[in-house]
Amino acid sequence: MTATDVNNNTATKTAIVTVTSCIAPSISLNPVSITVCEKKPATFSVTAAGSGLTYQWRKNSVNISGATASNIIISPAIPTDAGCYDVVVKNSCAIQ
Repeated sequence: MTATDVNNNTATKTAIVTVTSCIAPSISLNPVSITVCEKKPATFSVTAAGSGLTYQWRKNSVNISGATASNIIISPAIPTDAGCYDVVVKNSCAIQ
């Protein structure tokens, strides 16, 4: 962008765009179902490859607040923790 004032002075501002190739993350190790005794820890983990990965763990398809690492530990596990857990893994292009 170039701007010119009344004295014919100009100023130029430049913006750069960088385009990266975005390939969906690949998951090499899925979370595994477990059974734990009440008040013992339950741990789930996922191993994924890709660029700029983010993680969001969910219970019964609802995001778990703060659960944004490649693993989640529920400790101590109580009966209300029972459910279906999964993780959404995205890359820097928001591709799952």
